[in-house]
Amino acid sequence: MTLHAAPADFLTARRVAAQLSFRRAGRRTVLGAQHTPHPFHITRPFAHDGDPDGMATLYLQSSSGGLYAGDDLSLDVTVGPDAAVHLTTQASTVAPGARGGTARQRTAITAAAGSLTEYVADPLILFDGAAVETTLDVTLAPGARAILIDGLMLHRPGAPGPVDAAWRSTLRLAWTGGAHGPLVDRQAAAGAALAAALTPPGGTAPFAMATVVLAGAPPDAPARLTDALDTAVAAAPLRAFAGVTHLAGKGVILARIAAPDGATLTRLTAAAWSAARLSFHPDLRPRPRRK
Repeated sequence: MTLHAAPADFLTARRVAAQLSFRRAGRRTVLGAQHTPHPFHITRPFAHDGDPDGMATLYLQSSSGGLYAGDDLSLDVTVGPDAAVHLTTQASTVAPGARGGTARQRTAITAAAGSLTEYVADPLILFDGAAVETTLDVTLAPGARAILIDGLMLHRPGAPGPVDAAWRSTLRLAWTGGAHGPLVDRQAAAGAALAAALTPPGGTAPFAMATVVLAGAPPDAPARLTDALDTAVAAAPLRAFAGVTHLAGKGVILARIAAPDGATLTRLTAAAWSAARLSFHPDLRPRPRRK
């Protein structure tokens, strides 16, 4: 299966752009401005015990029930100086069969100096026949820190054989001020190749994967993340895998996780997020967000 545009007389593109802007107000991070047209929807910001001082947690939602063929959705997020934001989704986003069209979703985050941005999305669920392109574009000012977690699952209930879907993902991490050149991570697969890419070694059923990125992490972060994932993988009821790469020149840690089911993937990404947060704030053990 290949990614391609649908015929003009079959699907009408739904191009929608949303914006969120966070700023520091005294000891709190507040949502200073928002524009969230359908299908975007958000909750009010929450404050959680165990979070860094003043961190705002915001749940991203969809009022349309999924990511559909012809969708072209973009979300631009601005995080102001010294603000602390945890962005997460209410649940996984489903991508039904595309029937000849491609769904596109772009998230862009611009973070100012001294800020901490956590973007922790539940995995995208590809149904049989889905075709999806996703982009996560993050720009950091000097001194800005980020934790990024994004994942993917395949879903074909009651049907034999692998899911026949197409997926293309781009993660771009850039820094202002010329300290580092951009880091670009691209993944793309379709049909049998997609199924094979998500099949753990020795496994038979492809299912789930996630990418974890830490930017601006302290020197002990690679060991902390590796230890946390090793422990979580060892405790997993089914076979799971994780690998960690330290790009010391850019101050970036990249981890990949493969799991045979959604529950295992959730446990592994939760362990990765907790370890990442503790790298930045060793005295604050994070509490899981309710979904």
